[in-house]
Amino acid sequence: MDLSQLNILNIQITPYKAYGNITYRLNIVYEKEIEETKPQTDRALAIDYGISNFATIVIENQPTSYIVDGKGIQSILRKYLKKLAKWQKKRDNLQNKRLSTSRVDKILHRIQKRINNLIRDFSHKVSNLIVELAKRYNVSTIVIGKLQESKNKESKLSSIIDQMLSLLPHGRVSKQIEYKAREYGIKVVLVDESYTSGVDSLKYVAVNKENYTPEARKHRGLFKSVLGFVNADVNGARKILKKFKKSFHDYITGLRQTVRIRVFGNLASSPKSVQVYGQIGVARCGDHLSGIR
Repeated sequence: MDLSQLNILNIQITPYKAYGNITYRLNIVYEKEIEETKPQTDRALAIDYGISNFATIVIENQPTSYIVDGKGIQSILRKYLKKLAKWQKKRDNLQNKRLSTSRVDKILHRIQKRINNLIRDFSHKVSNLIVELAKRYNVSTIVIGKLQESKNKESKLSSIIDQMLSLLPHGRVSKQIEYKAREYGIKVVLVDESYTSGVDSLKYVAVNKENYTPEARKHRGLFKSVLGFVNADVNGARKILKKFKKSFHDYITGLRQTVRIRVFGNLASSPKSVQVYGQIGVARCGDHLSGIR
């Protein structure tokens, strides 16, 4: 980015304090003129947030659905959180013996900073991807299901895993989508996702308690619909779309093909079936999404 071409309003130096150590981040605030644009259709894109499937995306009248893999960021977070716990234990032992913790504090600060940077990087890449999809398919509205607390809670999980799940940046991604989409005249709407996981999207029924059948969700990955099994998260995303657009009902949206997208490549713990697309979400110009398979 050529700073000489920007209308810079101010420059902020923000301190980050943790474990008695300080690092600084440089923020450049600049003004950008946005041309008023309006999509040519009333097409909607719906997002269903999850954990292993961080975000499931369906686009109205488009047969392909997209799933942003959450296992990659979980793998990296798990590694960092284990390190954090290990060094925190050493710090506690030193404190109990009344010895200096300055060296350990620097290590803990560095690990915490890396976690923060990881989450920030992941959030921008995912939000850029979603806005790119909305632009490509001339979407006028992005509909986001407000994540329920129960999705980030699983029974019999270790404290490290529970902490990791609480770090997944669903809220941050939603906010970034909102301000990035504004540049292209795309509205962002939040809807309550209650009952969306247990209502058949292939039935022309309302999303409510009366039509809620959680037993139709098999093995957390498949949903038994009236026409056969469909991806459970795709079914949820379709019902989020239905909550926003009451008249929506088809047998096309997101049902023909599911494209899985991994933001972080070359992770041994990531499923081999997930394809890597190295530049995904990095740039919001050109035709970068053509590389997705």
